[in-house]
Amino acid sequence: MDKEILIIDDQVGIRMLLEKIFVSSGYHVCTLESGVDALHYLKEQVVDLILLDYHLPVMNGSEIIEQMEHANYQIPIILISGFTTGLEERYAEHTNVKDVFGKPFDVKTLINRVEKILT
Repeated sequence: MDKEILIIDDQVGIRMLLEKIFVSSGYHVCTLESGVDALHYLKEQVVDLILLDYHLPVMNGSEIIEQMEHANYQIPIILISGFTTGLEERYAEHTNVKDVFGKPFDVKTLINRVEKILT
């Protein structure tokens, strides 16, 4: 499988968990802890899916999505957040945002959703 997943989360434990899960599922994975780093990475690399923590320091998920749309990136995004209230409604019109998962999330459900998006 040659699909690459970009994981953006400021919590190292979440990044490590998701990386382990998706590498063992056969995906290429890059993990980053900030939106600024992610936007720089996207200028250089092609990714197939982004798992994005919504509440990040410096540049939050909303700002990252806005910057990606401004740059015309057509990359599917799954938002992950400890506070999901209102996020699904807020991003229902954004075609790149495919789903919203609350923390803690069910790993099997997340894997299934990623596989569905990438196939």
